[in-house]
Amino acid sequence: MRRYIRQHISVFTLLAFVLLECGAPSHTDAEYSPEPENASIVRSVPGHGSDNAPWGLPVCGPSLRILPRIAFTVGHDGNKRQPLWVAYNIKAEYVGLPKLGKRKFKPDPDLPAEESAKGSDYKNSGYDRGHMAPFASVRRKNNPKPEYESCYFSNICPQKPSLNRQIWRLLEERVREWAKKYGEVWVVTGPVFSQDIKTLPSGRVTIPKACYKIVVRMENKNPKVLAFIMSQEATSTAEDKRFMKFLVS
Repeated sequence: MRRYIRQHISVFTLLAFVLLECGAPSHTDAEYSPEPENASIVRSVPGHGSDNAPWGLPVCGPSLRILPRIAFTVGHDGNKRQPLWVAYNIKAEYVGLPKLGKRKFKPDPDLPAEESAKGSDYKNSGYDRGHMAPFASVRRKNNPKPEYESCYFSNICPQKPSLNRQIWRLLEERVREWAKKYGEVWVVTGPVFSQDIKTLPSGRVTIPKACYKIVVRMENKNPKVLAFIMSQEATSTAEDKRFMKFLVS
C-alpha cells in the first residue's frame, strides 16, 4: 500500500484497496474480508462527481445508487441501508462558515422507502447516526441546503458514540484544518464490513466493523494521500489523537 502511494498511482486504486479491506495492517484478513459479490467489481466511473471526486467515483455492486448532492456525492447500498462511500471536497473558504441549517435526520427523498434507513432503526439501538460527509464540512455561503442534505440517512452509518463523538470527530476537524492549510482537500469515506454480519435491532441496517477515511491533496500536480481506518472500538487517548495508529497508507 505504501509503495502505491509513494509512486502516486491512481487515487482510486487506493480506494479500491480500502473498500476491499486490504492494506490495513492492524487487522486480520479474516476480520475484514470483502463480501464475494463485491470483491471483483470495484471500479471508477469517470465523468461523475465534479468537484467532489475529480478522479471518478467507485462503484461496488448492483445494489449501489449514486446520489449527487450540492456538496458531496453518495454511493448508497440499499441492502445495507447506508452509504458504501461518500465523496466530498473541502476548500479553505468553506472552513468556519456559520451554521445555517438544522440537524434533522430524515430518509433521502431520492431513495425508495425500502432502501432507506429511518429514525426508528436507530432509536434505542446504542449507535449514533454517524455522518460520513460531516455537517460542518459541507457548509456553503448563504445556502443551508447542503447541511440539510448531510442529514439524509443516505449519508449516515451506525457508529458507536465513543467513535462518533470522539476520535472520528477529531479526525473530521483535522481534515478541515488541512483544507485551510493547503487550500483544499478531497475526501472519500465510508464503512468497512466484516463477514460476521450484524444489524441494528430493527434488522434493517448493517453495522460496520470500522470506518475509513481517505484524504487527498495536490502538491505540484501530484496527489498526496492519507488513508485511515478506525474500528468501532477506537479510543481517544493522547497517542490516538496523533492518528498514526489508524493510518494505513
